[in-house]
Amino acid sequence: MQQEAEEWRKISKKTKTGEIAVLVIMGILLLGGLLFQCVDTCICCNGCSFFEALDANASLVILQIHGTIATLSITVITLINGSINDSLYGVSVTDFFMNRKPRILTQKRIMIITFLYVIINLFVHLYGIRWMVLAIFISETVLIIHSSLMMYGAFKGFEEIDRQIRRYVISFFEADNDIEEKKQMLNAFMNDWILRKDQNIVERERYQKIYDYAIEKLLNDAEVRRR
Repeated sequence: MQQEAEEWRKISKKTKTGEIAVLVIMGILLLGGLLFQCVDTCICCNGCSFFEALDANASLVILQIHGTIATLSITVITLINGSINDSLYGVSVTDFFMNRKPRILTQKRIMIITFLYVIINLFVHLYGIRWMVLAIFISETVLIIHSSLMMYGAFKGFEEIDRQIRRYVISFFEADNDIEEKKQMLNAFMNDWILRKDQNIVERERYQKIYDYAIEKLLNDAEVRRR
């Protein structure tokens, strides 16, 4: 069980590192857009064909593409959320990949950022800040690619999904979480186990080991609280 928890910590750390890298790239793109906009407004750049390529019409096209891509990405996430109803060890598969596995960029936060980007890009376009329109669009594209790669994990096959969620649940009971949260997790685990009437020997042993481990951790936490 300790090894399973350690494996999840490695996965969680790798996920967080990837999310930080995505946020850094997005920040660099926005700063780059701001820099290009400042250079574009410089008098010495007037008449430069490179900067004139991104005119008001091109900015409008980028804004329209941005809105379409953002709408489609949110629609795909919604469809995936509605089509995968399975749960393992008391954890919903979609909830795991959308909100529990991500450390910073949960799908909820990604959707909020996407909506904000569309609104901000609209006002940026109206004020003629064309290079920021392009920068926000590319930044949004990076965010959508990251979101798609995270959701792709939900289609890697049952064994891989089972392995990741099992490690997450074990790590949850092993970590220093609130005892009430652990009780809620155990209740969800038990409800899920009750519904699985036709388990084979391997599945039954997996659930039994996690149950025993969870009870042990809860008893230890209760003992520490009494002290």
